[in-house]
Amino acid sequence: RGFMKFLNQHCERIEHNTAQLQRSIDHSIDDTKRSRGAQDALLKVVRDDHRNAVAELNKSLDTAKVSTIEFEGKFAAEMGRQCGQLEDRITLNLSIQNRISMELVTEVRTALSKRTKEEDQHEANLGVWATGRSNYSQLIHSESHFDGTGH
Repeated sequence: RGFMKFLNQHCERIEHNTAQLQRSIDHSIDDTKRSRGAQDALLKVVRDDHRNAVAELNKSLDTAKVSTIEFEGKFAAEMGRQCGQLEDRITLNLSIQNRISMELVTEVRTALSKRTKEEDQHEANLGVWATGRSNYSQLIHSESHFDGTGH
């Protein structure tokens, strides 16, 4: 009987220890589940934050692309406008230069024509002068024959 009592006590201790161990395991399982739940919740928050961050980044990239396209369009339009203005200025300058060149050509032709007319007039005057001088010389020469001789 003493031995049976000892065995019973020993069995009760084992049962008690087993029950404590089972409760400890159950608590650990519950703690693990809670921890796992917290981890899952945290993981969900992190995933959601990541997803939101990626969405924001993509939206920012899309905005940047649109802004870049708009800038490129505005830049191209402005460059086109400035090139057009430059072409207009060049065309105007060439037109002015051509007009000035034509005016200079006309002035040079007019001056040459006037000079030619003046030279022709001068030559004509020289011709008249030469003819007049010749006539005068002849007159002087012929008068010298009448000089004092009575002829």
